[in-house]
Amino acid sequence: MRKALIKELEKYYQAKGYKIINLNRFIEELGGQPQKVEQFARLLYNALRKTDYLHCDLILVEQIDDESLGRAVMNRLGKAATRILKV
Repeated sequence: MRKALIKELEKYYQAKGYKIINLNRFIEELGGQPQKVEQFARLLYNALRKTDYLHCDLILVEQIDDESLGRAVMNRLGKAATRILKV
């Protein structure tokens, strides 16, 4: 459900001229769908470093479980964000 919504948001903002990065799709391209939070965190930070070069306007990412490392990852994303859209 969330992935479909993220895809809709991606299309909506691209149509408005925003440069968008869908980190979930980007992560899958880098190493497949992670099964553990640790894998997701590693792929996420790798993807974020690569998106720095792209100078995008908006980064979309699906929230992960808010437990232990997942909480740390989401906290870091929250600190880096200028705006958070929760759906």
